[in-house]
Amino acid sequence: MSRSSVNLALLGLGEHEQRVLVSAVSALAGPALLPADVRWSSASDADIVIVAVDRPEALHALAELDSRRPREQVRYASQPRSDADVVRPLRIQHLLGALQRAVEHTLQRQQQPAAEPSELPGKRQFYRGAEVAAAEGGDEAARAVVAEHAAPGKRIYRGRAY
Repeated sequence: MSRSSVNLALLGLGEHEQRVLVSAVSALAGPALLPADVRWSSASDADIVIVAVDRPEALHALAELDSRRPREQVRYASQPRSDADVVRPLRIQHLLGALQRAVEHTLQRQQQPAAEPSELPGKRQFYRGAEVAAAEGGDEAARAVVAEHAAPGKRIYRGRAY
């Protein structure tokens, strides 16, 4: 049985930090300390992202990527911080623990069956707690829900009829 593989990327790190982390991750992946093989990829294709939490632009880019597809993250900081998983000076045990958790979560996510389009979040539309049919007659259904909540001749503003 072949081992699973995960895509890993670095985001917001300087060139020196990138070289150090690539070397450390390669050393950890070589003797099979991780439950899956590691492949390096771009941040948009990655299952796991090592992100610099001390750079706001990196966190903003990660939030944008997460809005498209969820991914695991390992938080890296060049100074000791409470919100970082791995800090400088680099401790291999901390990096190994963070990567093992991220790889295990990624493998669990990959093993879950894909949700049907009707079950995906954001696909169902609601208006005042009532579901509105999006595909067929969506506008008619929305008008019916509005008419149900508003008496004739009244206006609705912030949930109140006047």
